[in-house]
Amino acid sequence: MMNNDAINAISELDLDPIKFKLTHADSGEGWSQEKADAVEVEYRRFLYLMKMFPEDETAPMIEVDIFWHYHILDTMKYAKDCEHAFGYFLHHYPYVGMSGEAEDTQYLQDCGNKMRDLYESTFDEPYGQRAAAWCTRTAEAAAPVEAAAPVEAAAQSAWCTRTTEAAAPMEAAAAQSAWCTRATTEEVKSAWCTRVSEDHAKSAWCTRTVSAETRAAWCTRTVSAETKAAWCTRTSAGSAKSAWCTRTVSTDAKSAWCTRTTTEEAKSAWCTRTSAGAAKSAWCTRTVSAETKAAWCTRTSAGSAKSAWCTRTVSSDAKSAWCTRTNTEAAKSAWCTRTSATSVSAAWCTKVTSATPQAAWCTKMSEPDDSDTLVVSAATRELLQAIAQGARQAV
Repeated sequence: MMNNDAINAISELDLDPIKFKLTHADSGEGWSQEKADAVEVEYRRFLYLMKMFPEDETAPMIEVDIFWHYHILDTMKYAKDCEHAFGYFLHHYPYVGMSGEAEDTQYLQDCGNKMRDLYESTFDEPYGQRAAAWCTRTAEAAAPVEAAAPVEAAAQSAWCTRTTEAAAPMEAAAAQSAWCTRATTEEVKSAWCTRVSEDHAKSAWCTRTVSAETRAAWCTRTVSAETKAAWCTRTSAGSAKSAWCTRTVSTDAKSAWCTRTTTEEAKSAWCTRTSAGAAKSAWCTRTVSAETKAAWCTRTSAGSAKSAWCTRTVSSDAKSAWCTRTNTEAAKSAWCTRTSATSVSAAWCTKVTSATPQAAWCTKMSEPDDSDTLVVSAATRELLQAIAQGARQAV
């Protein structure tokens, strides 16, 4: 059993920012405050069980897993909270039961059943009672479609219709799944476990989580010492249906990379999503360190100034280089190199690397005149003469 200090460490976690994110209509899940508060309790209990039974393979209920995902999204906070509550980083593995194979599906069910058994033996109450599916919440004037008995006092304004024929009112110990109907009157408040759609969310699929048939999420924690990290993201927009993540398993692997489906309007992004032509940004950013360098380039937009200037800083022995191009008739080419000889002023130059650089191997176009003379350096002239005479070239 855990001591009071261990329990208090989890109780002290500030999860209000996570709930704020979950209740946000665009950036989060659009949960009501009541649902966020209820799932918070279940999430804290989930963390208790993770610490009390660190070697057991379990999978949380779906609502708790969503809360877990949003906690992980705040990477710095999640790492700090894990250190405070566990003394180590609680990793997340999101692929349980997804292969479609019977063995993997059974493993997911076993993990879910194990979580239920640990929960009920530890807390002495039905598993997931607080996070049960409150599918519709209406004001007093709104009538239910097929009223079912509420699961508990906290869900008195929720009504669901059973998916089976001659469905009886749902019982806390025998509930399976429900199709839930949402009233569309002005009095309708927020719903728990419902999906808003373009037709004003006439119906939604909800799953009760209080029986032996409770659906577990496709996620679990990693218990292998080789597993370093795994991060994933969920997308909720219709244009991005899913996300795939990989986790590294080698001892020297430090992180994982995730990709998400894209649309024509959003080819790729680092923690940024676009949902329409207006290209809305996500509510995410990345932290930067003092070591982070950067390069800046600018381009003049005036019609008379076509040039662009870029600068790069590489090391102490490589100073800045500036590049420009001109649009005058007398100078069609670009100058993008540094030379050490004052007599060299043309383009198409390569800086020599010898200890005593005197000049670059360059060609220079003279000012345009009738003869259009090509002027080359002495070294180039000697090389051309040697080639013309068929002299053997030294390698």
